[in-house]
Amino acid sequence: HMGESREIRIKEFHKFNDQIVIGLREGSYLQTQENNIILKGLNTARVFKKNCDPLEIEPEFNLIKLLN
Repeated sequence: HMGESREIRIKEFHKFNDQIVIGLREGSYLQTQENNIILKGLNTARVFKKNCDPLEIEPEFNLIKLLN
């Protein structure tokens, strides 16, 4: 990746893609159940949407809120 930060690589990805990118920290995971996607673990995560500033989310946040 030639010294580029993750955010720069994600911005480059978003030049050609509209998908949301979730940056999980070590020990974190996403739990899917019924119509929910919940951030689990002790750490926050970062959500990257095209043409938006990154959003920091707390554990137990339901990511479905960002998809609707």
